[in-house]
Amino acid sequence: MKNKLNILIFSSISLILALFSISIYLDLKYQNDLLNEQLNTLESSIKNEYKQRLKESINNTIVYIDTMYKHLINEQNDKLNLNKENKKVLINETRKYLYNNIQDKSRYTWINKIINYEGGENFAIRLIHPNLKRTEGLFLSTKTKDIKGNLPYLEELNGIKKNKEIYYTYYFKQLNTLEVTEKLSYAILYKKMNWVIVTGIPLNSLNELIKKEKNYLKRIHKKDTYNLTFYRGIILVLFILILLILRKKLMLTLIENEKLNEKLEKKLKNVETNFSKFFELPINIFLIADFKGNILQVNSGWEKILGYKADEIVNTNYLSLVHPHDIDKTLVAMKELEEGHDLLFFENRYKHKNGSYRTLAWSANTLQENGLIYGSALNITELKEKSEIIYQQSKMAAIGEMTANISHQWRQPLSVISTASSGLLLKKSIDDLDDEFLINTLEQITQSTQYLSDTIEDFRNFYTPSREKTEFKIAHVVKKTLNLVKKRYESENIKVIKNISDITIVNFENEFLQVLINLLNNARDQLAKSTEIDKFIFINAYKKDTKIIFEIMDNGGGIKENIIDKIFEPYFTTKDKSIGTGIGLYMSEEIIVKHFEGQIKVENHTFTYEDKEYLGAKFTIEFNA
Repeated sequence: MKNKLNILIFSSISLILALFSISIYLDLKYQNDLLNEQLNTLESSIKNEYKQRLKESINNTIVYIDTMYKHLINEQNDKLNLNKENKKVLINETRKYLYNNIQDKSRYTWINKIINYEGGENFAIRLIHPNLKRTEGLFLSTKTKDIKGNLPYLEELNGIKKNKEIYYTYYFKQLNTLEVTEKLSYAILYKKMNWVIVTGIPLNSLNELIKKEKNYLKRIHKKDTYNLTFYRGIILVLFILILLILRKKLMLTLIENEKLNEKLEKKLKNVETNFSKFFELPINIFLIADFKGNILQVNSGWEKILGYKADEIVNTNYLSLVHPHDIDKTLVAMKELEEGHDLLFFENRYKHKNGSYRTLAWSANTLQENGLIYGSALNITELKEKSEIIYQQSKMAAIGEMTANISHQWRQPLSVISTASSGLLLKKSIDDLDDEFLINTLEQITQSTQYLSDTIEDFRNFYTPSREKTEFKIAHVVKKTLNLVKKRYESENIKVIKNISDITIVNFENEFLQVLINLLNNARDQLAKSTEIDKFIFINAYKKDTKIIFEIMDNGGGIKENIIDKIFEPYFTTKDKSIGTGIGLYMSEEIIVKHFEGQIKVENHTFTYEDKEYLGAKFTIEFNA
């Protein structure tokens, strides 16, 4: 291991040095290419800048000349062309302007007047030239050559004819010197007077500026290259030092790890021994199987709980032991495990060796890399039997509540029937029974009888077992529930305020109705003890993201803090044992958690209604939409 570490460290250093050298070479090449590109761009940029300056200078001159031209033509009768006198004035004023605006000996503007656009001898006349005043009035020829044999006047004329303006260069001797230099010129046609207005700049001064800027860029490039290489070198040295220090640390760590590994191997053997002992504990069922359900290993819990010895079920498929009615949901659970999901408290029934069935609660997970399921199961057969007893007790308690509700619901219609029938008998006995009174009385009896029939149907639906999920509206269930209990609420002056969104769900309708009755009865009992004159129950239902929220809240003063955490426990009640079983809220929680896969919670809540502050219990149910 130590030799491998040394090889790895020194190979890394060699590789880093090679990469560093390649990186420096490529970076230097890139920087040089970039410098050359910048130098080329610089020269072009400076020349373009000077061209723009030349053009701006000419434009300023044209603005002056055009202003003078408009002023002079406005003073004469002929508004189309300047007269001879005003032409002289324009030339003299322009001459003064150009003479006074020489920027330096090499920067000035001159004007030639075109006589013949076809060129040739005497095609133009030198009108104004601040630097060569002696040439003013001389004729110009397109055949005239500069020092290097170029034809600048011909090039200028062709550009003017084609584009009305032109940039061009020519060579000349600077005034009072023998130095030959290239000059960049810009010429534009002032059509009103057939003037070609020209300015230029010797390129020797421009080249000196370009050379200066290039030297500056080269110095910057040289400095940056040096700094880049220097700092990279420092980083490389530091990195190599870090690797060497790391090597030393790793060598020490390896020595310590070797000692630690020896200790861990001993502990691992102890853990394996303890795991084997734990796996063989007969308290729960332990299982190792593949994704197809083939049993690979079991513990002695199988014999204690289901009666099978290990050699009887290893290499068999556990689906052969599952109750036929539980096969489908077991296959779904197997699929979830295969997809990498954990399984928590999954219930199904397994066949005992004697032919009976045991209810098991499984928890399992998988290792995707070896394709195995690791599961453990708790025997909850007795617990399920007790749960069924509690459920029946809850149903019986609900029947008691409903019986009380029936008595309130039927009291008024039975009274109507009794009074109507007594009236008929009295009228008949005194021979005062007419057809109209008979028909009206019979209609009252019929309506009351129909009301009794509808009430019976509502209560019958409540007690009808529902094994399948159905689609229903929450508002409809609330309305049905309130119809079952409204008479008792009215007799106790309890007002129900509803705020229910239009929500449709697919679930167990009767079980949801049972939960609502339990919560409403709980609120009614609390309000019965309240000293509040106005008694309210608020029912809210709405969607929040992917959740459905259902709330029942009263103004009965709330639940004592020392018992609020216990109210969902079985057989816990704050009522007298003769009227309270303590299983209504427990069953409500069982239904919401296990059947609706949601949660129910309670809290004391302070709120304001109609400008008055109240305190009451607030039950909140939450489940997936």
